[in-house]
Amino acid sequence: MFPTRVFVKFLPSFLFPLSVLIKDMASSRLEDLCLHIDKKISDIKKYLLFRYIGKNDSWKPVVCKMHNEVVQVHHLLHEMEKEVKDQEKLNDSLKEMQKNAERNQKTAEHLLEHVPRRLPMPQSSNTMPTVKPKGETEAAELSMKMKEKKAAKEKKPIKQAALITKEESESVPANTMPTVKPKGETEAAELSMKMKEKKAAKEKKPIKQAALITKEEFESVPAYLKGRIKHDEVNAVVQEINKAVLGKYKILYQPLKSMSAPVRSLYHRFLEGETKDTKELFFIVEDDIKMFAQLKLNKRFYNILSILRHCKRVREIRGSGFIRYVIC
Repeated sequence: MFPTRVFVKFLPSFLFPLSVLIKDMASSRLEDLCLHIDKKISDIKKYLLFRYIGKNDSWKPVVCKMHNEVVQVHHLLHEMEKEVKDQEKLNDSLKEMQKNAERNQKTAEHLLEHVPRRLPMPQSSNTMPTVKPKGETEAAELSMKMKEKKAAKEKKPIKQAALITKEESESVPANTMPTVKPKGETEAAELSMKMKEKKAAKEKKPIKQAALITKEEFESVPAYLKGRIKHDEVNAVVQEINKAVLGKYKILYQPLKSMSAPVRSLYHRFLEGETKDTKELFFIVEDDIKMFAQLKLNKRFYNILSILRHCKRVREIRGSGFIRYVIC
């Protein structure tokens, strides 16, 4: 830090009114101003240093790594901000529910304290039975007995099927006679049918994978798409994409009962990513590539994806803020 007089002396001419104001200011404010200017100068030096580092080839991997980490931190901060907003909304709704409950409680307490003294007593209809005279009860019982006897006499006879004669059985064609199997055979057949149904339910659709790019296909790719990308690099990306597809759909094909809590959350996230357009298709998103594959989602990766789209190994379906890479 340099003295205040030296700082004022070397101020430019167009900042002369500022120098006059600085003379009148207290020493503490001048020190704060000097600190602020020193900080700005150090920031400019850092920016210049980063500028020179960007031009140096040996520092480029470090800068790329820092860039990727900054992107990941930005993504995490975005997720945290979203979670905080959801929690704030939940908190507001809970506060509103608490206010309504307190209001209802106060209303109930008020009603309980101000119950009118002269309320009519509830009259129960079952307490006082209606007593009929003795003659009427005897007449009612006699009429009920007469009706029961009459209903028993008027019952229709139960109709039964007649037995089939020998002549009738011989006249029936042979094809219409059902083959009666023993009880053990029928149970075995039913059991085998159930086993077949269960086996068919368990047999899932095989997981589709992208085929490797042949040399002829790679040579037919336009030069503006290939650039400096080699044939082996493209096939390495294809293998990593296949690994991500296998990892995702193995989880989707697992029974829910055998899943742990983290795997079950992944299962539900995969289901949420599906749409009408992706029905019966195998696809992955960038999060799946990050999770199951060892790939860096940089410019080179997206250039290789363009080659794969050209060779009809993958295609894109966009929607709901995601890019879905469908295996062709």
